[in-house]
Amino acid sequence: GFLKREGGEPMDAANSIATLLEHHPPSEVLAAPHLHEEFDPAAITSMLGLLVPERVMTLHTSAAHAAAATPFREPWYGTRFGLSYIDDATIAAWAGATEDTGALRLPDPNPFIPTDFSLECERAEAAGVPLPRLPTRLRNSAGLELWHKTDATFRKPKVNLCLAISTAEAYRNPLAVVMTSLFTRQLSDELTEFSYHAEVASCHYRVQSTNSGLALMFGGYSHKLPALLHRVASKFARPDLMADRFAIHRDIMRRTYANFFKEQPYQHATYMANVLLEHKRHHILEYLQVVSGDTLTLEGYRHFCMSVLPARVRVQALCHGNATASQAE
Repeated sequence: GFLKREGGEPMDAANSIATLLEHHPPSEVLAAPHLHEEFDPAAITSMLGLLVPERVMTLHTSAAHAAAATPFREPWYGTRFGLSYIDDATIAAWAGATEDTGALRLPDPNPFIPTDFSLECERAEAAGVPLPRLPTRLRNSAGLELWHKTDATFRKPKVNLCLAISTAEAYRNPLAVVMTSLFTRQLSDELTEFSYHAEVASCHYRVQSTNSGLALMFGGYSHKLPALLHRVASKFARPDLMADRFAIHRDIMRRTYANFFKEQPYQHATYMANVLLEHKRHHILEYLQVVSGDTLTLEGYRHFCMSVLPARVRVQALCHGNATASQAE
């Protein structure tokens, strides 16, 4: 069996096994996708030999190609597309490119790969230390409320950390709402520098804006999750907030707000019910006006993110999983 594999949905497991049975005998169907028992250099060499410029196909999806996409139209949605061949001179240039030994190299070791899978609940049981059944509040100060629970039910070497950062500035007015949402988008964009390595190592994070401030959620193997938390916290404290990415995400938000009015009528009705019933709720039209107007500037946005937003905050945190109280603090 699998020592550390997470449980999944029975329906997904049944579908996966049914597909694998087309290629593997029943005795090997569970392990076949994960075990590689034979090393075949000839097959690897043959596959690599197919990766040549003559076999390349590129796909470009952009409204900028609308003029060149007139020859064909796909039958389901009527999307126009075009087809052209790469000229022989370009293929020859690619094939004759000189080898630059410094341009291609193996990636650096993934810093988020865990090696310690020990369980804190087992250590506590061996030492005869009882574990609380409910979360325990470790800190309760003006700026931080920290709750913790060492897991002894699921018994996985993983931990979850949820942070709710409350600040009145995040929802003070429509401009503040837009800038807070823009900040979370741009922060997530800047975190992609190492997010792939974290995802490969089953370490996850999410940053999002809320009506009361910001929410940060982390999850993954307890051995390396602190490294991910440190990376995210460092970027959170010192974001780049580059002008070109600001313009890109501003345009994405503008189109997102505008597309809301193309959704189904029942979605509009549900949204308007929430606007009318909640004590303080800005309308999406106000957000669209902000992101499309002149009140949102790069200088004002940077000042808000670096000085106004983090000025008066309170953090509520819950650490649950394979971590002791001292590790949570």
